[in-house]
Amino acid sequence: MTKRPTEEDIAEYFDDGIDCCAPRRDPAKRPAIKLARLLENQLYSAGIEGRSVLELGCGRGELAAELASAGAARIIGMDLSPDNIAAARQMASEDGLGDRVEFRVGNAAEATLSPHDVVVHHRVICCYPDPKTFLRNSIAASGAVYGFSMPRSSGLIGIMVRVAHVFENLGHRIKKRGFRSYIHDERLIDATIRSAGFRLHGRTNRVGWFAAVYTR
Repeated sequence: MTKRPTEEDIAEYFDDGIDCCAPRRDPAKRPAIKLARLLENQLYSAGIEGRSVLELGCGRGELAAELASAGAARIIGMDLSPDNIAAARQMASEDGLGDRVEFRVGNAAEATLSPHDVVVHHRVICCYPDPKTFLRNSIAASGAVYGFSMPRSSGLIGIMVRVAHVFENLGHRIKKRGFRSYIHDERLIDATIRSAGFRLHGRTNRVGWFAAVYTR
């Protein structure tokens, strides 16, 4: 049975990996940067200029900084990792974004989320064992645009992703980490978002992941 990570397990994992192979000033080395660019392009197409944005699982704030540069009026980022939030605050200050970007430590599945025009999360839902609570809380905070990226779960690619995921979690276990990742049914995610009145604006696949944006 797959171990369910606690908030502390997740925070510790991302605290430990905060600078791993991803120098803030070298975007080309950030993990999944190409997937992030696909998500950004979908968000730009849906419209973020002049809008408020809530980013869940914001990490060190790279995506928030990109969205701010693209014209978002106000951005709040939330993450379970205190070290990531501290780094995000420092980087936002260095970039002169302190008056438009705010970062908080919190669990997006349980925290009280204020309404925003746009809600986005990048490679985040796969950290939660139960996606329903996370989706319910995050969708309720979105007024017009809901964007995310996650592992693919359907078809042959989905099978390959699930096999790779087994070995990934085995590695976490061998290294005695409490952290685990999860592959959720993308059809369930789509149906849940649509049931809240959203429609698919655009989706782009990349290897074992995809980025999607919904609007209403």
